Amino acid sequence: MRSSLAIGILTVAVFGLITASNTASAGSHSWRVNEVFSNADGTVQFVELKECCGAGSEFGLTAHPLISHGAGTQFNFPANLTSNTANKHLLLATSAFAALPGAPTPDYIIPANFILVANPGLIEYDFWDLTMTIPAGMLPTDGVTSVIDAAGSPGFTTGTNSPTNFAGATGTVDAGGGTPAPSVGFMLSTNSVSEAAPSHSFLVLLTNTGGPLSGPITVTIEDAGTGTATAGADYVAPGVATVVIPASASNGEGVPMTLTLMDDLVVEGPETIELEITMTSGASSIIGTNSTYTITLLDDDVPPAGGFQRADVNQDGTFNIADPVRLLAALFSGQPVTCDQSMDVNDDESVNIADAIAALGNLFSGAPAPGAPFGACGVDPTPGGVTCVLHNQCP
Repeated sequence: MRSSLAIGILTVAVFGLITASNTASAGSHSWRVNEVFSNADGTVQFVELKECCGAGSEFGLTAHPLISHGAGTQFNFPANLTSNTANKHLLLATSAFAALPGAPTPDYIIPANFILVANPGLIEYDFWDLTMTIPAGMLPTDGVTSVIDAAGSPGFTTGTNSPTNFAGATGTVDAGGGTPAPSVGFMLSTNSVSEAAPSHSFLVLLTNTGGPLSGPITVTIEDAGTGTATAGADYVAPGVATVVIPASASNGEGVPMTLTLMDDLVVEGPETIELEITMTSGASSIIGTNSTYTITLLDDDVPPAGGFQRADVNQDGTFNIADPVRLLAALFSGQPVTCDQSMDVNDDESVNIADAIAALGNLFSGAPAPGAPFGACGVDPTPGGVTCVLHNQCP
């Protein structure tokens, strides 16, 4: 009787120790690198982890990143898991993989070339032996074959890819130069238009060699905000605009979009508007080439006839020490100047030594700048008795 009781107590104690040990080790210990895949250029890649041993509480992903040592890249899991993990899979894949027909939805997105195709090296889920080492030249790149864990034996095998996500969805992809995903981009990367035009139309182009689309594609276009033109003054900001490419569209077909322009009366150089495609949705589409579009606005404004530049006495288009020197030469040495208004620096409708003092004061003492038109051609906003026959910079 005592022996049976002792055995029972010992059994409970041992079970408690085992349970405590399992509890202490639960969270991240049994996820293994199960399958690795890449196409030739590294745009289509996935890494599949598998819970190896039937443990249902391997939740703690955030403590251990997935590291690709050959490429020097790392993926940090954004959150821990919350549901049963026993014998589950985790699928980390690139966006181009997710767009392929037959691809199960990745649980996490990794960047293209997360794995160094030529020499992957150690692919590590940062814990003990939960790794896979792929020597240089050993990662298949035919777009179909993947590297697969050897089921408990050292090393790995190869076979047709079979990515599986946490929900259990699985499939096989062909990234070996088969039919690419439909892509969209601007027809041109750059173009120019006069600012006097009321609007500018351009095309969003479909590239699709795989036959009819499975459905329409919605393309989101936004102002990148990196151009030199001013929204609200030079053009009407498009906000978050969308165009829809219908399912009936053929490869190379463009869908028009129009941007409203705004003319001004400012004499200025060319200005740019930068638009970008920020998202596509539908038909497993991706953003293709020419994802940005630069529109150059060409100024249509010219200086008024008979204009001048105040303080540009020597008429070389700039204001510097040479201008008050020329002004003094005109005042005291009789050197001719064809535009008296350019010498009226202080805009008091007369030309005298005070103008030279005003010019020198601005250049060297921080005195106020000459009045309009200064720095650009224009007319005197307060005309008086001083005239201008010809200013060489303002014909």
